[in-house]
Amino acid sequence: MPQVLVLGKYYPPFSGGIEVNTRDVSEALAKGHDVTVFCFNHERGTKVETINGVRVKRFGMLANVKSQPVSLSMIFEIARANPDIVHFHAPNFVANAGLCLMLLMGKRPKIVITHHTDIFGRKMLKNLLMPLYRFVLNRSTFVIVTSGKLIEISDELHEGPNYRVIPLGINPAQFAVETLEAPAPGPKPIGFLGRHARYKGLGVMLNALSKLPGVRAKIAGDGPYRAEAEELADTLKVKDRADFLGDIRNMKDKIAFYRSIGVFVFPSTEVTETFGISQLEAMLMGVPVVASNLRTGVTDVAIHEQTALLIEPGNSEQLTAAIARLREDEELRDRLTANAREHVLTRFTHEVIIRQTTELFDEALRAEKSDEKANEKSLADVA
Repeated sequence: MPQVLVLGKYYPPFSGGIEVNTRDVSEALAKGHDVTVFCFNHERGTKVETINGVRVKRFGMLANVKSQPVSLSMIFEIARANPDIVHFHAPNFVANAGLCLMLLMGKRPKIVITHHTDIFGRKMLKNLLMPLYRFVLNRSTFVIVTSGKLIEISDELHEGPNYRVIPLGINPAQFAVETLEAPAPGPKPIGFLGRHARYKGLGVMLNALSKLPGVRAKIAGDGPYRAEAEELADTLKVKDRADFLGDIRNMKDKIAFYRSIGVFVFPSTEVTETFGISQLEAMLMGVPVVASNLRTGVTDVAIHEQTALLIEPGNSEQLTAAIARLREDEELRDRLTANAREHVLTRFTHEVIIRQTTELFDEALRAEKSDEKANEKSLADVA
């Protein structure tokens, strides 16, 4: 049975689009492969457990430098491993270092990289470590990107690697919950769900809210920008209309959240936002979406006037107008939500994405067998 080593930053129950993708692909591969995941532990020490057929080793951290966990034990354990295939979720400086050391030791696993995003805001650290990433890129079998647009805008990806576009996806079955309370009657609030980070555009949303008298907002999630966002809500005098809900930790509460809102706002301001699982979820739940017109996978999902309304990143005036338009135009809401739901079910379901990814791993294994046969023939010719 082929040995697969998955290198991720975190792993569920830690929530996030990358972590969910890491889990879903790992569990799918575990049906026909021996899969081990190396990731970081949010708690002290190192922990090993088996989850749905996947062996998960969570390494304790020495430190956390600019949102990058540091673990020397992970580096050396990666180097000691001898897998047939490595699935490397980038960016991850520590895992990258361990993978480089493995290769320098003469090991030659097939390498499939999922390049989720470039590194932003850490220029010195990036300049120091990018040669290590290029070393691995140049030795990869395949590089997965969630959108072809990422190759065009990236300053980390270059010509040479074998790129494949496989977007992120969601599992519609997880949104089939029968025992929910009916939404409250009357006009619904606008909503946001995601990590409270600089690039998520919460300030843009709150500025738009200040221009929409009587409209309420539900803001779910948490992160380093939450306190600043709450202070801004107070400054803009919308704190009484902006409900900061904190993290939503189970599917029933997440579904109830989507059912309770009338417009989902996805106002990210930077290309750090490469996709956006939450807009898929909103579309599946029949909630109309306003998103930012970013040159990333965001606009593979949110297509202007077809599956969503788009605004220019950071433009609160356009966001105000788009929200007002969706709240007032029932025909537009119905058209966008019907198109969006079909778009998600056709292109972005768990089943479609997992099938594409596992087929890619099978292709990598076939390439390995072809390489072995070519080496055997070459040796025979020499003899």
